[in-house]
Amino acid sequence: MNVVEQLVSDHLGLAQVIARDYANIPSSTLEEITAHATTALLAAARGYDSGKGDFTPFAVRSIRSRAVKCGVEKGARMAL
Repeated sequence: MNVVEQLVSDHLGLAQVIARDYANIPSSTLEEITAHATTALLAAARGYDSGKGDFTPFAVRSIRSRAVKCGVEKGARMAL
């Protein structure tokens, strides 16, 4: 298992917990938010530079940002 796969595997539960925190975004389902959270986790693992600090805070910021962006974009599309 390479470093990216290990980071994703080790932090998948974190992505799921954060997704549940954002499951109340109007017009979004838990499954959609979870998919975006997992994609964000993968992107974070690929872009992680261990010289800049711990992975977990970096992953949390990436996942939360993606979850909010997903909800805002979907809400805007629904309003049109």
